[in-house]
Amino acid sequence: MRKPLIILAVAALAQWAVPVEMLLGHREVLREGTAWKFRLAPVDPHDPFRGEYVRLDFDVEQLTLPGDSCLFTRDQRAYALLQEDADGFARFSDLRTEAPAEGAYLNVRVSYCWLDEDSIGYRIAMPVDRYYLPEGEGPIAEQATNGWIPDLDNDSLPLPQAYALVRILDGEAALEEVYVDDLPLREWVGIQATSAGD
Repeated sequence: MRKPLIILAVAALAQWAVPVEMLLGHREVLREGTAWKFRLAPVDPHDPFRGEYVRLDFDVEQLTLPGDSCLFTRDQRAYALLQEDADGFARFSDLRTEAPAEGAYLNVRVSYCWLDEDSIGYRIAMPVDRYYLPEGEGPIAEQATNGWIPDLDNDSLPLPQAYALVRILDGEAALEEVYVDDLPLREWVGIQATSAGD
C-alpha cells in the first residue's frame, strides 16, 4: 500500500519540477542578464487562454550574410551573435551552429533561408514574441505602436518608435518591457486612451 503512494508522490513532485525550473531560470535571466534593445513593430492578436497580447515582430528577424549556400535547415536551432548598432539597438552579426566561447549571443531558430546572387538570407524566429496586456488594451496598443491613432489619421505625424528591452544570459532571453517613444507600453497606452477620450 505504501509503495503506490510513494510512486504517486514522486510523480506529482516531478510534474511540478519542470515548470518551477523554467520559472526560476526566467527570473535568473531577468535578474542577471544583459539588457539589449531590439526594434520592433507589434501587431495585436488574441489568445483565448491567456488574453490579449501584442505579437512582437523584431526587425532583426531577417539577416543577410555573405555566402552561396544555406548553412541551416528549416527550423534548425542556431546561435545568433549580438552587436549593438550606432543607435544602441541590438543586431545580429552572424549565425553559428555552436555557442561562441565569448561574446553575447542569443539562442534562436532559423525558420528558413533563401539565396541571392552572392548572399544568403535567413528568417530568424526570436525566442520572445509576445507581450501580454490586460483585456481591452490590445487594440489600443496595436494602433498606437503601428502609428495609427483614432481621430489622428494624419500622414504628417511621426510614427511612434517601439522597441523591446530583452535580457539575455548565456543565450537565454527574457522580455523585460516593451517601450513606445521611451515610455513603457502600458503607460503609453494609458496616455493614448486618456487623450482619445478628451
